[in-house]
Amino acid sequence: MSKFSGSASKLKTFETLTKGQRSKLKDYIQAIHPGAFNVSKDKGFREAGHYYQDLMDPESKLNQKMQAPYLRQFEEEIVPKVSEGFAGADAMDSGAFNLAMSKEAGGLEERLAGLTEQNQLQGAQGAMEYGQIQPNLWQGLMNTGMRTSGFDYAYLPGKSGMLNPILSALGKGGAAAALAAIL
Repeated sequence: MSKFSGSASKLKTFETLTKGQRSKLKDYIQAIHPGAFNVSKDKGFREAGHYYQDLMDPESKLNQKMQAPYLRQFEEEIVPKVSEGFAGADAMDSGAFNLAMSKEAGGLEERLAGLTEQNQLQGAQGAMEYGQIQPNLWQGLMNTGMRTSGFDYAYLPGKSGMLNPILSALGKGGAAAALAAIL
């Protein structure tokens, strides 16, 4: 286009990073790959994985430690309480005593089963989250690198030329309006 007809609008690309910044961004993106952030080598992450495995195993030492207070309470409080109630009546060998102890043992069994189930659910949830740590870390780093483009766009509006007012007037009102636009 010329000075008579003007220039068209443009979309211009321009750099937003210095040469050093571009170089660092390139190195950063090249360094990001799934194996670069292997969390399984970290002692804390390995211990967390073992913890979740132990939670899911009803026979693990961790679950035994969690069950210990329930067992201790049963042995130290519940058995003596039930026994005292039947000792005074000299009925320790009776069927009623056995029934009362069976009932208390059943309650203990239910509490321990509930604890084990809760531990297994927590372990499974934790293990699932644990398994997502490395992929999420890698994805987050990739997103950081990908959001940094290093360039941007600018809209440059066009400029009207000398003939634009005349041509516009011709389109709106004919020759008289065009002549008035010139004068």
